[in-house]
Amino acid sequence: MKGIILVDDHLIIGESISHFFANNTLYNFIGYYASLAEVEKVFTQQKIDVIILDISMPVLNGIKLCSWIKANYSETKVIFFTMHYDELIIARALKAGGDGYLTKNGSFSEILTAIEAVLNGERYYSKDIEQILLKRQKAVPADDLPILSPREIDVLKLIIKGFSSKEIGDKLFISAKTVEFHRSNLLVKFDARNMAQLASEAIRMGIV
Repeated sequence: MKGIILVDDHLIIGESISHFFANNTLYNFIGYYASLAEVEKVFTQQKIDVIILDISMPVLNGIKLCSWIKANYSETKVIFFTMHYDELIIARALKAGGDGYLTKNGSFSEILTAIEAVLNGERYYSKDIEQILLKRQKAVPADDLPILSPREIDVLKLIIKGFSSKEIGDKLFISAKTVEFHRSNLLVKFDARNMAQLASEAIRMGIV
């Protein structure tokens, strides 16, 4: 029986996926995890055939984790499971070795379809992602610059000025948790390890 794990920091997602797999006899759903230590430990203890992986998490960067998995456990299939529709993030996720890309507005049955596809050596993308990839293929190649929302630009400017998440939230009239969400997304979009590198890349690219 093929072993499946989920890496996602949202408890409601973890519990929902666990409940869905509870009555499934085709796959062995081992569990859901949110820390790198947990993921590394489970890989040393059991054979993981498919990992369903979020991209933006407070500590883990799903794209970098995918690269680590492919470097150390190349036979493991990686299905990204996220709310990201940004073309650059999708491209980086697939470049890191992703075998599939699902958005979280899909159905549970689509997860099974994606698992079956990647285990058969195929790629699987949800329909909305297929459209984005098709559009990207037809487009004239760009400079690979991150596409930022106005709010992300506001947050980025204040990050560069050295403000904390609480201070940024107070200035923009949003919660510190929302600021942390934007920080996490910006790290992924700029492929940066930390805030210092994020600021450096944003200035180097001339975005701010």
